[in-house]
Amino acid sequence: MSQPIHTHIWLLPGKSSIARMHKQLQSIDGLKAVENHNVQILFLDSHDWRLYRKGWSLQACQHGKQWLLNLFEGESGKLLAVSPVGSLPRYISEIPAGVLYKKLYKPLFPRALLTICELRLKRREYNYQNEEGKQYLRLFLEQPLACLPEQSQGKKLRNWLAVEPVRGYEKEVHKFINFLVKQFDLEEHVTCLLSPWCLAAWDVEPTINDTKTQIAFDYDDPAPQALGRIFISLLETMNTNEAGLVKQIDSEFLHDYRIAIRRTRSLLGQIKHIITPDKLEIFKNEFAWLSTLTGPARDYDVMLLEFPEYQAMLPEYDSSDYSALWDYLSHKKAEAYDTLIDALQSTRYAEFKQKWHEFLQPDNFALSETGSRSTIGEVANQRIGHIYKRVISEGKNITHKSPIENYHQLRKSCKKLRYLLEMFRSLYSTKKVKVLINELKSLQDNLGELQDLEVHVEILQSFLTQEILIKNDNRMPLTSIRQLVDSMLSRKQTVMDNFFAAFNAFASKKNKQLFAELLGLENT
Repeated sequence: MSQPIHTHIWLLPGKSSIARMHKQLQSIDGLKAVENHNVQILFLDSHDWRLYRKGWSLQACQHGKQWLLNLFEGESGKLLAVSPVGSLPRYISEIPAGVLYKKLYKPLFPRALLTICELRLKRREYNYQNEEGKQYLRLFLEQPLACLPEQSQGKKLRNWLAVEPVRGYEKEVHKFINFLVKQFDLEEHVTCLLSPWCLAAWDVEPTINDTKTQIAFDYDDPAPQALGRIFISLLETMNTNEAGLVKQIDSEFLHDYRIAIRRTRSLLGQIKHIITPDKLEIFKNEFAWLSTLTGPARDYDVMLLEFPEYQAMLPEYDSSDYSALWDYLSHKKAEAYDTLIDALQSTRYAEFKQKWHEFLQPDNFALSETGSRSTIGEVANQRIGHIYKRVISEGKNITHKSPIENYHQLRKSCKKLRYLLEMFRSLYSTKKVKVLINELKSLQDNLGELQDLEVHVEILQSFLTQEILIKNDNRMPLTSIRQLVDSMLSRKQTVMDNFFAAFNAFASKKNKQLFAELLGLENT
């Protein structure tokens, strides 16, 4: 048996009552009952279970007027970081700077922290001292109740003993636990796995959604059925994120919802030769409507998320210089979300989703002659090859004198290529697809930053126009915002200059050969 360096849970035999166990514990020399009290432990994670997927468990326990956040490692139960907070944090920015903040920022940002489940414990606490009178562990006899956020009733779990050793006395604790295990026939579990216990009590499984829509296909699968599976998966992603979007829990709900729409639109544009166009036109129009509605809200989300970076561009100015801009962006974001949410709650949207779901049923696909005999492998090869050639052609035609629209058109083509590679990756060599996606991502990062700068400069200029009309002065905050615009325009030029190296790297002979091998072609 390994030595319990961290707090461990030991389940009591099913027939053991708390009263009987309490009586037996009191008969042990050196073990003294201290107090009885109730404890609430909340298990926090993002909607898409980012900490769970990383093998971590974030627990919050109330101590007086404060909460104590504890981050545990799943496999070992090791305590990774601790941080007291005045109130339960909703976002990573509400956790004080320190070890916990640093560990959580990268895997969690920008998702909100949600209460996944909760334990309510009726606890009897004991101290154990050795013959010299030194305390080297605390022991808790606990009656646990598992609760979910939206359930008024809890479910009882098996009673347990929790052993908390004092550092430096691991050997003594090890001997004492051996005695307890033999005496009471205990079964061990570590504390960080309590969250799955709660979920198991309610028969709940972690819902881990993959926005990349990775579905396994065989090359010879009929194209219509395979495409239907992709479209249904994308519709499920929309449905999964819709409630969080409407509640505005965090910006990632809109982000994932919007990606599902864009992937759907991209794929609709690639299957004209498989499904008769007149059947698709109405759906293409409705998805275009949704894309238009989600765009402004996403732009303001991104801008607010990047707000600290804007302030860092002009460090000589006080943060108060940006207060009017923050208020403006927040107001515009609220307006954009209101418009979007109204649309999502409209009859038009409900009817569209119902018709789209019905259309995706296999018997409702109106196939062209080509579509009726196409395999998904043939479709994937043809469309990936076609879009790849478009990306190369559009990129080669861009020069230092090209208008910004040319960059944006290439950005859209790159996205289409990325979506196709991700949606059909199961048909190809995992290693080759991964390499090509990473190479494409580097080019997309360049084009995406250029697009963001273009949009954000336009928003800032609208803000300046409004402020000047309202205030009719030239206050220092407006001066700082103008300088921020100048910094962004300078950065935009740098990004455009860097484009050529990024594109040439993607269009290299090595990647060209990889695409040829991927698609089974002699050249592309």
